[in-house]
Amino acid sequence: MFSRRALSGSLILAALALPFAAGCSGAAVEQPAGTTSELSTGPLSVTVHGRAKAVVDALAQVPLRTDQRTAIEQLATDTEAKSAPVRTAREQLVLAVADQVQTGTIDRAALQPKIDAVATAWEAARPAERAAFERLHAILSADQRAALVTALQAKTDAHAGHGEHMQRMQKWVSDLSLTPDQQDQIRAKLADKWRQRAALDATAAGSGADSAQVAGGQLQGILRHRAMHAQQQKMLEAFKGDAFSMDAVAPPQDVHAGAREMSGRMLEMAEAVLPILTPEQRTLAAAKLRERAARFDEE
Repeated sequence: MFSRRALSGSLILAALALPFAAGCSGAAVEQPAGTTSELSTGPLSVTVHGRAKAVVDALAQVPLRTDQRTAIEQLATDTEAKSAPVRTAREQLVLAVADQVQTGTIDRAALQPKIDAVATAWEAARPAERAAFERLHAILSADQRAALVTALQAKTDAHAGHGEHMQRMQKWVSDLSLTPDQQDQIRAKLADKWRQRAALDATAAGSGADSAQVAGGQLQGILRHRAMHAQQQKMLEAFKGDAFSMDAVAPPQDVHAGAREMSGRMLEMAEAVLPILTPEQRTLAAAKLRERAARFDEE
């Protein structure tokens, strides 16, 4: 459960995952003359990555006109091209983390330029991607938008129900052949890190978190997850409406500050865990990171 969180340096990039955002206005798009009004469902003929893929996959369940399908495929293709520099920067960062994992020493100063490069690339791509989600809203009718939101929510619920995240974490434990003693040491180290970061106070007692989770110092992560989930639900509900503005439902955040916060947290965990691993285990962990570098968005 804990090894993936500690060792997967690629999670540094989680805060920078690309949404299929884009858009201009909330006005409905008129059907071009000469196009068919017949609706059909089916996969879109486009290849995308990251959270854009979840949207494209969900759109396969939404009845679309031919002209709508063409417009959305072009929109997805254009947005994917604009996000390419972000994927390249993230791959380079993961590879650099992998090299440091193999040596057993995390050099934050050496990683910082690559972390900054990811943030800079994402900051440059973000306006067009946020505009794309608004454009998608304009292309779809009210019924289609509602169908898309339903499909996205079902996918999210199914993903959580299958425990895929937990399975991947356990796979790290298995692939690295962590001994029970190592697992105990890692658990204790991370619990200590979580406690240090938690800064529990009277407000924490009313957060609704399980007492064991609070005692383990996991409160910050729990509250952060709840806040992200709440914002996602707010965005999806707004998307079903007649007017939609990304700035209204999800104001732009400071990308560089987010990158520093997320990378600092993940690197701190890696620093705590790496001394517990054997050289062979570090080599295996590094190899797994390198394997994931090019397909980070697929997971």
